[in-house]
Amino acid sequence: MPQVLKAFKELETQFPKASTLQAFRYQIAQAYWSQKDWGNTRLWLNTIITKAGDTDSFYKDTAQRRLQKVEY
Repeated sequence: MPQVLKAFKELETQFPKASTLQAFRYQIAQAYWSQKDWGNTRLWLNTIITKAGDTDSFYKDTAQRRLQKVEY
């Protein structure tokens, strides 16, 4: 995960408005999900929702639905 997070941070820094950021965030959340790391899963899913703002999008909707399935 450290390499993935570093790559994401570099992408986000260099291209803060890139349309691929939400997809990348979701993939990171999925990686944490597969590790059953619920805290980081929630963090990344909530980041997707926050970054989407009032705009409806596939990743925002998917993140909201996935949050309902996170184990606490």
